[in-house]
Amino acid sequence: MKDLDIIRISFRNKIKPGQLSAFRSAIAQTAGFEKVLFHNHLGDNYRQEYPLIQYKFIAGYPNIIALGKGIEEMQYFFLKKERNITLDGKTYPLKVMKTALNRVNVRIEKDTAWEYTLHHWLPFNQDNYRKHQSLKSLADKIENLQKILTGNILTFLEAVKVDKDIRLTVYITEITNRQVVKVNNVLMESYNINFEANTFLPNYVGIGKSASQGHGILRMKNK
Repeated sequence: MKDLDIIRISFRNKIKPGQLSAFRSAIAQTAGFEKVLFHNHLGDNYRQEYPLIQYKFIAGYPNIIALGKGIEEMQYFFLKKERNITLDGKTYPLKVMKTALNRVNVRIEKDTAWEYTLHHWLPFNQDNYRKHQSLKSLADKIENLQKILTGNILTFLEAVKVDKDIRLTVYITEITNRQVVKVNNVLMESYNINFEANTFLPNYVGIGKSASQGHGILRMKNK
């Protein structure tokens, strides 16, 4: 059980879905590249930890989700006098539409399950994709996806230091969409799914690969 502070910042600056990566780079440049959580790199390599600042494209607008130490970094960002961003060679003032700060009791419970949707989920790396492709039956493929999803959720729970004395159980109930997308110039399978899990998770956190770049957006059903 962990009380987790999470902030969602929605911006008025309209962008296209394909500009989210450029928006992320523009924010990181404005923050200063020494602020690692904004871009999640250490030198030329990725920071191999769960991203605490995440960029989302929601209802036509860019959003930033920050949790834990990421909130402290966002506070520093908004203390800066100039908060302009440059996209496609043009410079714009960054305009905030709204902010929402919530404290969420993230936990695993033995006898309770919550229903979620997960959009633009990237479950595969090179190794586990080969394994998945070798599976013959649909049941085996879904079971494999459930194992990957369980691991992705555990990565998040470990990052926010949730007690894992109770076993995490995850069941995919529906695959609503599957498509091939290009991520960092690599073609990858992306899924929209519905699932149940015995863990209470915050809305909009990223699950899976490229969680900081608009993939794996989680929503609790009926929320």
